[in-house]
Amino acid sequence: MESATTARGTAAVVLAAMALLAKPTRAQEGSVSVPFAARESHETNALEIALGLGSAQGYGKTESNGPTLDNLGVGADVSVGWRINPRWMVGAYGSSALYATQSGDVSTLGASAGVQANYHFASAVRPWVGVGAGWHGYWISHDGVRSSYQGVDLARLQLGVEVPLTPSFSLEPFLGVTLATFAAQKAPAGAASDDRSRSLSVFVLAGAMARFDLFGHAAREAVALAGTLDPAQP
Repeated sequence: MESATTARGTAAVVLAAMALLAKPTRAQEGSVSVPFAARESHETNALEIALGLGSAQGYGKTESNGPTLDNLGVGADVSVGWRINPRWMVGAYGSSALYATQSGDVSTLGASAGVQANYHFASAVRPWVGVGAGWHGYWISHDGVRSSYQGVDLARLQLGVEVPLTPSFSLEPFLGVTLATFAAQKAPAGAASDDRSRSLSVFVLAGAMARFDLFGHAAREAVALAGTLDPAQP
């Protein structure tokens, strides 16, 4: 009697394990290959150009005892790269921002340039993330006299969501956050000096971006349809 109960328990465990293993198999059997362009507006092996415009905001200081960066302005972002496939893009970026000040005789300008890589997720919402690093410059003009700060973008992070309009063109909201530090200052008198009291600065750019994928060709991707199958089907 006890052995029969043990046998039935063992059989139930085996059947449950077989059922769990059968689910991934049915998902693979329900997968089909469809043109990638039919479900997403991306191309592969393409020249990608992205143009962004939005609101720019700085946080922190150029140096520990230097001027603050808490001014709101208008920023532009440009990137050019190689769209390797619908997931990856590698290339270069450039950005600039003009910040408003309370005093009419003071103006501030920021600019940066470097290299970056973007990854586009395979999902219905089509989000993407980009990381990069490079050079960063910041200029402050007061009564016609300019001070400049030169440094690096330690880390540049961008997040966005694509809204495709054609197979090679999309509009998308984006948010960019850059962590920078300035290593050298050029004083108004013209003498350059190393900044011994370096400080970390944060630059934020939020707005809309237009993305073009040129001279590429449509990719193909396997799309799992298991989730749409009727469970009653054999």
